Amino acid sequence: MTTIQIIAIRGGSNVNHHAIERYKWQRLSDNVIGDNEREDLVAQIRNSNGNLVAFVQVGGSRANCETRTIGSVSFLETYPDNTRKDNLLSLPQF
Repeated sequence: MTTIQIIAIRGGSNVNHHAIERYKWQRLSDNVIGDNEREDLVAQIRNSNGNLVAFVQVGGSRANCETRTIGSVSFLETYPDNTRKDNLLSLPQF
């Protein structure tokens, strides 16, 4: 299984989950940093049969990401928990 931490996002000025254009990530197994367009990363996760997992972590708070589709737009969204600091939308822009 490959696990990546989403560390930054790129999107417009009124960012919402489906307006994020790119995700910057770090692969935990070897600390490689990369980035993907939204559509590419969502497709990789969906096609991995559970072998590619993405999450956001800020401090000790971690939230796993799931893929969602609204209309024709697919995107990542963090599972809701009791804090907003580990949400994708709380990450810095790159």
